[in-house]
Amino acid sequence: MARVAIVGTGGIGGPLGASLAKAGAEVTFLARGAHLAAIRANGLRVEGDRGETLIHPARATDDPASAGVQDFVLLCVKQWDVESAGAAIRPMVGPGTAVLPLQNGIDAAERLFPILGHDAVMGASTLVTGTIAGQVLMEGSLNLHIPCWQRRAITRVLALLPAFIGVWLLGEGAIGKMLVMSQVVLSFQLPFAMAPLILLTSRTGVM
Repeated sequence: MARVAIVGTGGIGGPLGASLAKAGAEVTFLARGAHLAAIRANGLRVEGDRGETLIHPARATDDPASAGVQDFVLLCVKQWDVESAGAAIRPMVGPGTAVLPLQNGIDAAERLFPILGHDAVMGASTLVTGTIAGQVLMEGSLNLHIPCWQRRAITRVLALLPAFIGVWLLGEGAIGKMLVMSQVVLSFQLPFAMAPLILLTSRTGVM
């Protein structure tokens, strides 16, 4: 049985880890704070077009050393946390461990080489995406639980509502007018969006 650690149980690590655990791997989820407490109490539930996957109980911790040496470590933290996470997972990396960085960007593996060594780090990519949506936590006593079908209904209504309001107020030609207005707004925004891109890509120190 393969031992797999998911470092950063979020929109990428959660679905991947749940799929691996369902397939029979021994998966340890690394998380923090309220998210860690929720996984320990309720397990890890992933909802999507392929149905629901519930891993309960789920092996979860915030201490990499307690997980022990792993066969695979999926590093799913944010891009700016690559170095600090790489240093933290050293206790999980043995002679045969493969570390796969999975986040936005193209240089995570190169940034991990000085920390974990070339033999441990592998380049990787994924098309799996997700959001932490089943648990909504805010300051105070508010704790909302919204089922998947309700979240989808709310987002669809919010997406269609402006179109319905526009047709009701402006008539049948409202959609065309709204599209034209949106393009005008985007045309003003485009130079501000393109300027940093052109500046950065034209600098040899960046590209």
